[in-house]
Order: sequence, then C-alpha cells, then structure tokens
Amino acid sequence: MSNIPQSTFIPKALLAAAILAAVIGLPLIAKKIYFDMKSSLFVLFFTLFAGNFTIAQRDTRAELHIRGGSEGIFVTPDERIWIATQSGGTYFTNHIDQPWRHGYFRSDEYDLINDKKFERVLFFNDTIGFISGYIYGKNDKTDIIYRTTDGGKKWDPVSFGKAAWIDAACSNENGKAWMAGSSQIIYYSNDFGKTWQYKNRPEDTTNQRIQTIFFLNDNEGLAGTTRNRIYYTKDNCEGWQIVETPLDQKKIQALFNHERPEINKVLLTPTQFIVKQNNHVFYSGKDSITWHNLANITDFEYDKTRNILYLLDQHLNIYTVDDRIDNPRNLLARLKKEPRSLFTRNGSLYVWSQDEISRINNTSVYTTTIYTEEEPIKNLNFKAKSDHKTWGASESHVYQSDNDGKNWYRVKQLDFSIGYIKPLNDTEAILSNSNLDRFYLFNTTDGRLEDYLLSNRILNAFTLDNVAAVSLEAGSTGCFHHSSSKILFSKSGTDFMATHTTSDEPFNEKAIEVKRAFFGEELVLLLGLIKPENKKKLSLSDFNITESDRLIYCKIIDSLEQANEPGDYYEPFSLPFRNVDYTFFRNYEKKLAGISSDTLKSLVSESTGNPSTTTNWRKITISTHDGQELTLTNSDYTPNAWYLPWFIDVNGFRYKSIRPEIGRFYFKYFAGKLPEIENARLIFDLAKREYEERLKNK
Repeated sequence: MSNIPQSTFIPKALLAAAILAAVIGLPLIAKKIYFDMKSSLFVLFFTLFAGNFTIAQRDTRAELHIRGGSEGIFVTPDERIWIATQSGGTYFTNHIDQPWRHGYFRSDEYDLINDKKFERVLFFNDTIGFISGYIYGKNDKTDIIYRTTDGGKKWDPVSFGKAAWIDAACSNENGKAWMAGSSQIIYYSNDFGKTWQYKNRPEDTTNQRIQTIFFLNDNEGLAGTTRNRIYYTKDNCEGWQIVETPLDQKKIQALFNHERPEINKVLLTPTQFIVKQNNHVFYSGKDSITWHNLANITDFEYDKTRNILYLLDQHLNIYTVDDRIDNPRNLLARLKKEPRSLFTRNGSLYVWSQDEISRINNTSVYTTTIYTEEEPIKNLNFKAKSDHKTWGASESHVYQSDNDGKNWYRVKQLDFSIGYIKPLNDTEAILSNSNLDRFYLFNTTDGRLEDYLLSNRILNAFTLDNVAAVSLEAGSTGCFHHSSSKILFSKSGTDFMATHTTSDEPFNEKAIEVKRAFFGEELVLLLGLIKPENKKKLSLSDFNITESDRLIYCKIIDSLEQANEPGDYYEPFSLPFRNVDYTFFRNYEKKLAGISSDTLKSLVSESTGNPSTTTNWRKITISTHDGQELTLTNSDYTPNAWYLPWFIDVNGFRYKSIRPEIGRFYFKYFAGKLPEIENARLIFDLAKREYEERLKNK
C-alpha cells in the first residue's frame, strides 16, 4: 500500500464498508459506495495487480556468451553498442540498458574454422559502418570488408584492393577512414567506406606490420607496429615521420625472450603523443620526443569532441584529465573487473568487461550484465538438485529450475565469480568464490548472503574403519590424445595393499605394477590434514627442505647459466628472461629463511597456467564401504612443486588444500618413491617469481 500514489489512496474503513455491504447483501449501499469510489478502486486494483505481477515475474534473460576475440566495442552516436569477433559473430544492443541481440553475422559455437575473422566494427554515424579483419572474398582472397548502410541490418562485401589481414582501423564521422595490417599498406576511404585507395607506406625498406592506428582529424595521425616502430603523419599519409619509441630511448626493456617490442596502442591529442609499448604507457610532447612513463596507468581513451582523456590504472580506477595526460586527475569510478575494451561517446566512457558493460561519466556509473532474450539460459557451470528445485550457477549468477533444468530463471547476481554451489534445501545453498577460499550461505527468500565455515563433519564418513579402498591415478588429455594410469589399494586389516593396476600406456605398465602398500595411520594423517577446519598456516618447514635440495637447486642454476639459452616460460626449469642475472638466482637459496607464509601460499595456491589444450592431471579417490567417495585432484599443463593445490570434492562440497603432504603421499605410492627435485623446484619458482617482480618494477 505504501507504493500507491496519495491521490489514489482509499481509507481502510471505507474500503472495508464497501466489501462488507456487498457480502451481507446490501447492494444499494454497496452500489453507492462503489460509484463514489469507482475511479479510485480501479486505479487501486490495477496498481496492486500490476505490482503483484511484477513480483511474480521471473528473470529468464540469458547471459550472452560472446565467442571469439575482438579488438573491442564501438558505440554509435545514438548509443547503440556493437561487437564483432574473430569467430565471425556480431552482437549489438540498441542501448546499454536494453537486451543484446545477435547481429547479421552469427557464428556457430562448434565451428572452429571460418572465413570471417572479424577484428572490429566501426560506424561513421548511426547507419553507415564497416567490419574489418581477416575476411575471405571471391576466389578465397582476403581483400574485403563488410559495409552497412542501414544500421547493421544487412552487410555487403566491399573490396579494398590488395589482400591483407586488417589489424588496425579508425574512422571519423565525416566519412574518412584508414586501415592497415599485414600488407604494410595504408588503405584510405573518404566516402564512408564505399571505395578505398592506397596511401603512401610509412616505410618502404621494412615489412613492418601496423597493428594500431589513430587519426586526430582528417590529416594528423599516429600508427604503431609489431616491431618497435611509431609513425606520425601531418598530411594524411602523404609524408611520414619515424618517431623514436620508448624502447629506443631505453625507457623500458624487454623482460622475456618471447616478447616482441610491439606498440600495443597509439593516441594523439592536440598537444601530446600517448602510446602503450610492451604494456607500459608513455606520453611525450609533439615538438620534442621525450617519453615519460606512467607507471600505474594500464590503458587510455580519448574523447576528441570534448577533449577529455580517460585513464585506467592498475587498481581499475577510472580518471579523467584534459588533453594533457600529465595534468591533475579526476577520479570517476573504480571497476570491479578487468576491462577488455574502452570507448568514448557523448561525454561517457563505455567499458566492456567480458560479461558486463559499464557507462561512466561525471554524474553517474551504470553497469549491466550483457543479457539477451533471444535464447534461453543454458550451459551453466554447476548444477545440483534439492527437494523440489534444481540449482545452477554460471559466472556470478545463481539460478533455479522447477523442471529439472529444462527452464531456468535467475535468482540473484552476485558481485563475485562462483566456484561451486551446494544446495541444502529449496531456499538455501552453500556457495564459494572462484578461489575456493571463501564460503557463503545463500538464501533465496531475501537474497541474503552470509559468511559460512565448512565443518569437519563433511568428512565424518571417512574414518579408517569405514574406508574400503584408495585409488591413485594420473593422466593427460588434449586435442589428439588421452592416457591414464591407475593403482587400486584395497583394505587388508588396517592397512592398504595394491591389488589392481590399469594403464592405457604400455610404457607405464611395468612402473605401476611394483608392489606397494601403506599403513592405515598414513591415511588417517592425510584425512586430518585436509579437514576444512584445519587452519594451520603453511610454512617453509612443511616442505622439509634439506641441504641436498639446496645443492640440487644450485646445480640447476649452474647448468642454465652454462647453456645460456632462451627458456620457455611454461617449462619447469626455465628462465625466459633477457640478460639473466644468474648471481641473483645463485644467492637466492640463502634468503629462504625470510620467505613469508603469505608469499609461499600465494605461489602454491594458483595453477601455473596452461598455454595449450593439453592438461596433465592427478587424482586420489578414497571410497567407503557404503559407496561414498572423497576425491583430491590436481590438473595443470606444468604443475607446481608437489602438485599444489589439490581440489577436494566430498558430498557435493568443494574446497582446496595446499598441504605438500598430499603430494608426498601421492608420489610415494603412485611413483613408488619421492622425487629428488620437488623442493628444488619450489626454491626455483620462488626465486623466479621475485626476479620477475623486480624486473617489472624497474
């Protein structure tokens, strides 16, 4: 009732009188009261009905999963937002607060190879625009863009001349546009992309590939290449000046062997050049090129019409300054997620952060998930049943279904990514963040989220008396291979004996058929270490580093220095840095006593990353007589020392452990012995991390 406008409010007594008169058979009185209140009752009924209908309505909008890489978003003058991707898809919304739609080009999620690798979409105005990238035209020539004249309803191929992968493009609202890429040619249009002509190459003696380009107006532009070149023109590409780069002026150094000295992004204002090289941001005046590093800035965008620069720092703060990047900053907002792309339009900065779009200006910050009404909610990361509901989760969204997952509706969107969900009943569930280090009790009735501590009781079934078997497994999966090996330990008295081995790799069979056994007490100790309430802090002493471990580490450093060859970042023992200071690494083992628990935890809590489709995994499964299972898993391309961290799944709960004792147990009874290099690997990884941080902060 509190939401009913004052002009339509009806006293409770009067309303009750009308209802009572009708019920007890006083039609004339009821009729008179009714006519006196006719318009007000109608408004009241409609307001209450509409309000209840809104409350009952369920949010069935799906998250729009944008497939494929993209150079970024484009916002038209009427504030439609467009995205085109390398998987050949286009996506748009008519306004930031409206649902998203698939555009004219729609990619198949199962199609890994296509003839339309879009890099970006650009518009001159609300109706005319083009899409560029690596696009096949007639006779399989990559010499076309797609152009629209009706706001994206239809796109037609337009040839721009010599075949090329268009890496860089920009446009002005008066119909001028520039493109460049693998052919080292500047393509220019002055008729809204309808026809294209060649402009002078910035440099004839090299095959520099231009990957970023920006024009301040019809004549003045800046371009950057993949190989440490910046080009500047004042006369629309008739003449070019080669500009010294920050790397040329030794303002930065390449840290890794695999790094190219590329220019990631360029921009110019009426007074300054701004560039991003090797992911460091620099600025210089135009008259005398002297680059200055903005150590805390990671990205930038410029609103030409309003002469406003937007800056993003490493803490995801958004600032504005006028056309000089070194002027005082005005803080606008702080993002919650790392952005993929920035774009300015109509006095606002638009930010694409994977599944969200934000609009930020001097008066407001508006953020919304990229939703669509063109498809149902699907492809959830987690699903689990309660009494009468099915629960689901995807990214930061919690869902429920009343028909076993055939149709979903959104219950709540959280401000963090969800690691797993465990229903307790139809209205309550336990969920975690993606790092599996914080847990919450979530209630659908009021959307409440409370901190929750996992209890040791979830392991109550796994006592020595109740455990029947333990299995240890290892495997590797990828695009073109799958292999696995397994040893089953069955209980014999209070101990466990290896009773069965399997392997689909013949060279492993002999190794895993070695007779093995372990005492029940060892399993009890392992179960005690992985109890959720075991909050013992990790310390270096838990790894039992010996003088032998230190000696092995020093020998590894000696061998790397003697070889002095470029290393691959993902190899277990490699130094992928330029001009390595081997003295730092040789002396590092003497500093181990000063390593903090937090530093150690940070190193082993996260995976090392996966540069390929190959995943190498390990698994421990503990089974009870009544069929319950507890699993500990670790998977990575190149694992940490002692295969940390381990992910524990039991009775629908999931958490992780960074106890090295789990890895020792696994090594001892799967491989048959403890390895000699795991602690040397730990020392090496600690040294490598600190060395890399030092280089980045120089």
